[in-house]
Amino acid sequence: MSDEIRAMLEEDVKRGFEVMSALDPESKEFKEISEDVQNKIRLLNEDNKTTADYDIKYRTLENEREDKEKQYAEQEKDRRLKVGMWAIGGVGSTISIWAIAKNVLKFEETGALVSSVGKSFFGSLFRWKK
Repeated sequence: MSDEIRAMLEEDVKRGFEVMSALDPESKEFKEISEDVQNKIRLLNEDNKTTADYDIKYRTLENEREDKEKQYAEQEKDRRLKVGMWAIGGVGSTISIWAIAKNVLKFEETGALVSSVGKSFFGSLFRWKK
């Protein structure tokens, strides 16, 4: 309800009370004005309820939106962390394998692989008869 209408209803209620105070409570006019005032008060109360319900729903939706934004931010942070850990793990394992290969496996000048680990590994893969 607009503020203008609300102000008009409140003003009508005040005038109704003023008129009712001057009338006899048993008169027909008093009862008619009383019913009119009661209806206007009912309208004002319904407007208050509607406004309160709207405010509560609006605040609830706003809080839910903020919670979802926080949740999405957390998910994005977790996703970036996982991708970073995956990349670091891939680079770290590649460097580790390269360092192990460099230190354990030695190449002769002819390019043949010479290593006790290499010989036993390749020997177990290929059984050659002499």
